[in-house]
Amino acid sequence: MAVEYLLVTFPGDRDVLVDGDRVGVTNHTILLTSNEYVISLSGADYAPTSQDVVVAGTSIMRPLVVAFTPAAAGSVAADRDAGAGSLPNVARLSQPAAPTGGGKRGTS
Repeated sequence: MAVEYLLVTFPGDRDVLVDGDRVGVTNHTILLTSNEYVISLSGADYAPTSQDVVVAGTSIMRPLVVAFTPAAAGSVAADRDAGAGSLPNVARLSQPAAPTGGGKRGTS
């Protein structure tokens, strides 16, 4: 099997989990054999919660890049509870109330 290269990006340092096993750290190139994998990170508060990828046809100069981003504290749990393919609930911004008072003020 060929050696492949994976780069998992995240703003901080996290363990990279491949099919649940720790294989490296974010923002460093990881060597794997070509295959299909489920990529996730240690800890919580990141999105998406995992990514299914096929690692093949990479090189040291062109690794497969898999990106994760920080998530709001409740959004990861909401996404997991909502089921695959669902977006987490998003709070709606409240609109300012329409002015009341009945009419224009006139000057005499």
